[in-house]
Order: sequence, then C-alpha cells, then structure tokens
Amino acid sequence: MVWIWLGVVISLLLTEYLSKNFTAICFAISGFISCSLTYFTNNYMIQLGEFLVVGILLLVFARPYCLKIIKKFEKKPQKNKINSKDKIKENIKKK
Repeated sequence: MVWIWLGVVISLLLTEYLSKNFTAICFAISGFISCSLTYFTNNYMIQLGEFLVVGILLLVFARPYCLKIIKKFEKKPQKNKINSKDKIKENIKKK
C-alpha cells in the first residue's frame, strides 16, 4: 500500500507542477501523511478517510493563506517605457 500512496503523491505533485493553482499540493501532503500512516495501520478505510479529511481541511484553511502569500511575492509586470514614449510620439505626429 505504501507504493500506491507514493504513486498518488507523485501524480499529485506532477499535476500541481503543471497547474500551479495550489489545489493538488493539498492532497499531495495528505497522501504523504497517508503513506506514513501505512506503517501504523493496514486498514485502507482509515488511510482513505485521513487522505480525504486532511486534504479537504488543507484546501479550505491553508490554500487561501498560501495564495495570499504567493500573490504578495509575485512580480508585477512593469510597463515598457519605450512603448509609452513611442505612443506619445505617434500622437504628436497625428496632430
């Protein structure tokens, strides 16, 4: 069962890398915890329940906070000064 959870985690990490919307990473973290839980219990329902509960809790509580932090550090695109000068010159030539 460990290999199944590792496969789930790797596929979720790949999905997150491609989408970058911080949804799959919440479930990837939950999958890693489920993978660790296999050493303590072999009950699949407990592992699946933990996967769903922790994933949803992370999605509801951690995702908005992390998105806010990510937006804070994203670089805003700067306006190209050359293009604005060219537009001013074009407007002057038209008049």
